[in-house]
Amino acid sequence: MSFDFSIDDIESSQYSNFLSQSLFPSQIKTHFFTSFAKLFKIKYHKKANWKMQMITEICINTIITLQLISLTWYPNLNIEEWDTYKVFWLRLGIVSYDEICASWNIMGFCFYGTITLISIFLGSFWGLGIFLKHDPPWLLALFFQCIAFLLSTVCLIPSTMILLAVLKYSLSPSNNEEYTSGDTMNFGIHGVICAIVYISLLVLISSYSELFSSDLKHSHSKKNLKARSSAGFDLQRRWFYMFMCITYISFGDSYVFFHQIILAAGSFYMFIKSIIALQYFNPIENSIFASEFASVTITILFFIFGQIMDNAIVIVVFNIFLQPIIIIFTTLLIRKNYWQMQNTKHIKSQFDFERKFRHFFTDQNQENKVKVLNLFKKYWNSSLVQKDRLFVVWEFYYCLYLKDERLARIKLSKISKVKSSFEVDIKVWKIFNWLANRKNKLLPDIDYLYYLKDFSQAKKMDEKLCIMLVKLCTEFSSKSPKIEKLIKLTNKASSEINEITENYKLLTEKHKNLESYELYESFLENITNNHGEAKIINRKKSGINCFYGQNNEDSYLENYGKGLGVILISCSKATFGSIIYLNEKAASILKSSVSNICGTSYMTIIPPPYDLMHAKMMKKFISECVSTHIPAHQNLIFQCSDGFLLECDSLIKLSAFHNSPYFLLSFQPKNTSRHIALISSEGLIASHSIYFARYFSTEQSLRNRLIYEIVPDFQKLKNGIPWIVNHNGKKLGLVSITKKIKYRELNLLLAIHSSKELSKWKSKGIKIRDQTEITYDKQAIDQNDASVSQDLTHDSGEINFLKIPDFAKARRSAKLKNILPKTMDNTSAHGFEGRRADEKLISEEHSKPSSTFSSFSHSRLSQKLLLESKQKIRILQWVLFAIVKII
Repeated sequence: MSFDFSIDDIESSQYSNFLSQSLFPSQIKTHFFTSFAKLFKIKYHKKANWKMQMITEICINTIITLQLISLTWYPNLNIEEWDTYKVFWLRLGIVSYDEICASWNIMGFCFYGTITLISIFLGSFWGLGIFLKHDPPWLLALFFQCIAFLLSTVCLIPSTMILLAVLKYSLSPSNNEEYTSGDTMNFGIHGVICAIVYISLLVLISSYSELFSSDLKHSHSKKNLKARSSAGFDLQRRWFYMFMCITYISFGDSYVFFHQIILAAGSFYMFIKSIIALQYFNPIENSIFASEFASVTITILFFIFGQIMDNAIVIVVFNIFLQPIIIIFTTLLIRKNYWQMQNTKHIKSQFDFERKFRHFFTDQNQENKVKVLNLFKKYWNSSLVQKDRLFVVWEFYYCLYLKDERLARIKLSKISKVKSSFEVDIKVWKIFNWLANRKNKLLPDIDYLYYLKDFSQAKKMDEKLCIMLVKLCTEFSSKSPKIEKLIKLTNKASSEINEITENYKLLTEKHKNLESYELYESFLENITNNHGEAKIINRKKSGINCFYGQNNEDSYLENYGKGLGVILISCSKATFGSIIYLNEKAASILKSSVSNICGTSYMTIIPPPYDLMHAKMMKKFISECVSTHIPAHQNLIFQCSDGFLLECDSLIKLSAFHNSPYFLLSFQPKNTSRHIALISSEGLIASHSIYFARYFSTEQSLRNRLIYEIVPDFQKLKNGIPWIVNHNGKKLGLVSITKKIKYRELNLLLAIHSSKELSKWKSKGIKIRDQTEITYDKQAIDQNDASVSQDLTHDSGEINFLKIPDFAKARRSAKLKNILPKTMDNTSAHGFEGRRADEKLISEEHSKPSSTFSSFSHSRLSQKLLLESKQKIRILQWVLFAIVKII
């Protein structure tokens, strides 16, 4: 399948996403833009002189303002001295549309004549284009642009008024008998057809006028008068003009005052909308719009005031003198208010946000990127800004400004409803790649997924061919083979062999790695028996390195070689956190299979309670990311299927394929001499690495055991400060790192026995602390263990080994906690003599079995009561916490 695109496809896809407000459904509009952009190669990005644009806008809006004001100037008003002063605005007054009806009998000729003239005009353009060696669609696009520009600006109100009058008198021919002659029925049909067709054309052009007259860019450029993010505001303006024309034709003659009230209210509403748009869209153009609607509103109010005063002189004087003063004062007030809002430090809306950033985007200085990044991070969490629907536009342009198309697609995925597939992902990615001017240079993760698609398709076709060959052999070896079926299977197999051979050639040319070469070599040797070509592929395979490409440059397989595990985690709302892909190496590292892991949640490979923390961080990063780089530590701890921990070197990237963001994780086991254990706040070993127990001379799992059994001084280990201890004649380095997760403390204990690492610690002045060997009466301990377990079983019926550990071992650690601090202090203060005295004290304690048993019994009862009280307090705390959360 080909994924090549023209600029037209890119343009149409880009702009169909932004024009969200339209009269028609979004799907119809998307198809309209796509087909129109393919038919007519329109250049959206105009580079006209901004001064000429400003002069053109002022002239056009002046004409439109006079046309709107003409809707308020009636020929006959029952006020004093109206006939005297009417001549002042007579030229700007409305045309007597009844006089137009005198030529109604030739409407049929006009209708068909117009179609003929348009056909001749288009044919002339086509012939002229061929003569001038231009593309005829380009001339058609130019023609439609000119027509649409005129019909959507200066010709909108006059053409609407004329067509509405035509429609009005066509539907009621009795009203124009004095002007018409001939067949009134024929006239009515032609008039209705002409009016409906023309009004439909006006509606279409008004809705899609931005396609013809504007490039729809955001207000990065102050000097681009057509810079805006959507066509919604212009569409509202044009519909307002047409609505005013409809109200005038409908009841303007009968209900003059009511029509004036409607026109004044509509103009004031559009004036307010222009002021709001002034903050977000281009300020120069919207200042002109604001002046236009302010002028119309003030004129209508003067007319209403003159009618109430019953004096036409008031209307003339107010319009000549007061209106310019009010408009100038309003313009200055808007400008002052605009700059005051621009200098505000607190962003309270989308418009404030845009104003803050506009000057950064107009300046091409690269140093502004740091300022943009800081501002974006600062105001990202503002709830008022995030709720604004236009904020997505700013996120999109911000990402393109940083030339990060992956981040742009992640932000665009928040509102996109397009169903994602691999083909759509590649297409959309190429579009954003073009927008970011990356010159079609594939990113590593995108290229790897592209390779996976090609490789899986080739392998799937190979497997289907093998099944077909088995069917062919089965049919051939049967007792009564069917010749027709054999011929059919042979021809099909032959064609598929040729097709697969071509696919393998393309695969090895595009993706030169060991995996694709091995697959192609196996196909040549076992299927086609082409041993000569297989030897060539074998030589190519032996000459490449899976980590580096030609000229010793990094290739896209740098992070995805056979020595690394690769996991792809979905971040979409429906399948958040599910593992949608992993390779065989990743499954072997985690000591499981691809089928068992694929489709499950990634939380199954993260040790608790870190899994909840990871989920929360991932969701937060997806919603607030301002970069695709994940600032995570390169060392990650995974939990294998057998329950043991595994420390790995990892690399995480965030990618997006249209509406589906992904985390791409590549990792390999860390080559280190240290091993780790997770210790809960109660002192229990939650989990540990497979070799952690061997450091302490045991082959059994230490899970759910007290850490004080093997490290009596565990509580003395400060956060991040290393200790070196002598344990059974071995020197071990211990580092404890404390993390607080969800109101719980979790300790990560690192055990290091490497002599090189320990020598570095010694060179930094870290002292060696001895752990004294302690022996207990094994028979007494076993008896006490049995009595404790019987008591617990009798009381509660079950033993919770996670909460209630072995009390004999807890007793032993409790004795150590009371004795060993004194011994360590005495050792440091009095040297060898203090240590001998402490050892003697310990031996005396264990030489008294009866007193030891009685003390143990008392200790057992006290510890049991203490643990029961702690459990009750803990349950009460959780109940109170839940009540507070509910409130």
